[in-house]
Amino acid sequence: MVFAMLFIGSISPCFFIKTNKGEKGVVKMDPVMILLGITVIVLLYFIFRQPSKMLRLLGSGAIRVTIGVLFLFFFNVFAASFGLHIPINVFTVLISSILGIFGVTSLAAIHIFIL
Repeated sequence: MVFAMLFIGSISPCFFIKTNKGEKGVVKMDPVMILLGITVIVLLYFIFRQPSKMLRLLGSGAIRVTIGVLFLFFFNVFAASFGLHIPINVFTVLISSILGIFGVTSLAAIHIFIL
């Protein structure tokens, strides 16, 4: 593992070097590509360091998003008789997955009082 990370870390800057053909010996590196390379190296380090923690984090996030979507769906089913509807999109799912029932009720309050 460590050898792979050292190997990737030592080779990766070679992929991001831009040279000007008009000037000899001058090497210019694009800052965006440098930051992208550093980000990729850090992400690979975290993935290969402890993949069980990363998978646990992704799994718990997926479960929370699923529960948030179900909260919104059942709210829309039961609140349809009152004329309330909260659209299921990225923002409402994020709010309901982070805040849970309180997020759904706050979205309903925003729908009633503001919209």
